[in-house]
Amino acid sequence: MTEAPKHGTLCRYDEPSANVIPITEFTLEQLFLNDVYYCHDDTESTEDAFDLLILSTDGTDLQFVADIDVRIKLINDNAPYRTAERLFHVVRGGYRTFSPDVLQYLDADVNTNLSDILYIHVSSTNGAFYKMGNFIDTFSQDDITNRRIAFQHKGPDVGTASFIVTDRQHEVNGLLEVHASEPFVSMLPTNASIVQEGKFVILRNKDFILETNLDMKLDEIYYEVIKPPAYGILMYLGRSRNGGNDTT
Repeated sequence: MTEAPKHGTLCRYDEPSANVIPITEFTLEQLFLNDVYYCHDDTESTEDAFDLLILSTDGTDLQFVADIDVRIKLINDNAPYRTAERLFHVVRGGYRTFSPDVLQYLDADVNTNLSDILYIHVSSTNGAFYKMGNFIDTFSQDDITNRRIAFQHKGPDVGTASFIVTDRQHEVNGLLEVHASEPFVSMLPTNASIVQEGKFVILRNKDFILETNLDMKLDEIYYEVIKPPAYGILMYLGRSRNGGNDTT
């Protein structure tokens, strides 16, 4: 083997020890006996390749280079996983739409779509789930991503929603803690932006991580400066019509 595969190895199965042994060369006899295997590394790759230099050992002047392509058929071998553990805040007695920031399960299998990740047998101790105004107990991650699923609070301020998440083959149990309270918007602690003396730094979304129980999108929240900085200024960098930056 003159060039190894990127997503696996060539290997030989040793029957006495029941071990798989990586190899870099083999004989035609071993190939005829089905002793040579391509062993995939279990990544989500669908294609691979390796090169062989074929030589004769009987003195015959035989030399041949072969490019071997490998096509890999993926299987669903990964269960859904939750990307972050977050509380779901809702106004007491109110209604709030879900977003992936609060509830999101993904799947490491590359051929799994958001519509394939299903939440089933959903129940809650302090409210219910709705889609287009109708009560539901099953929905998809695609529904959450496109803001089709909402929660209506009813009952205790603190409760839990339970569900099963499946990619149509593997299942995991999930819980979401639901807290109801009076309307609020608050800013979570973040790492401070660092600016060099006399320079400027652009403030980004990571510098303003908000928590709210209101049914709104982030672009519906506005900031008002009530106390300007003591040793600098805030500037708005806008785009001019000629493509440059306007500063105000």
